[in-house]
Amino acid sequence: MEPVHRPVLVDEVLALLEPRTSHPVLVDATLGEGGHSACFLQAHPGLRVIGVDVDGVMMARARERLAGFGDRVHYQPGWFDLFFEGSDESFDLILIDLGISMYHLSLAERGFSFRADESLDMRLDADGETTAADIVNDMSEVELANLIYEFGEERYSRRIAARIVSDRADSRITTTKQLADTVWRS
Repeated sequence: MEPVHRPVLVDEVLALLEPRTSHPVLVDATLGEGGHSACFLQAHPGLRVIGVDVDGVMMARARERLAGFGDRVHYQPGWFDLFFEGSDESFDLILIDLGISMYHLSLAERGFSFRADESLDMRLDADGETTAADIVNDMSEVELANLIYEFGEERYSRRIAARIVSDRADSRITTTKQLADTVWRS
């Protein structure tokens, strides 16, 4: 497995999250492919990492990348908010790298990018129930407009939502290209 994602600002992150104990515990709450964790594990031989990620494919890629660190890495599948909510363990360091990886944009084929015509999925958790296609095809026009405005900060959210509802009346919107074309026409 060749990692797709290169961690960003490694030197800065290592400097800002310098451990203050000899056997610290780092929670990498967005483990991804384990790039940041690998850097921490290499830089601090006494460090232990708890890697949290909801994406099973990413977790498998991280396990392969971090295999050489043995039992210094513990893998915790799931969303980081639920992990912290249910944990009574104390941690020395917490890293949360909010953003989407190049794997998801380039290789996952889950519809995170509009560069290729892919299934309109957009789930990080492939076992999750609701896909982007479900949202686009099942939400009311008002709900869609509010969602697009609130999370996309799109000033034309009402126009886009109206076009989506109009286009889906003819046929279900199931691919990224269909959605992109609908948004473009709006």
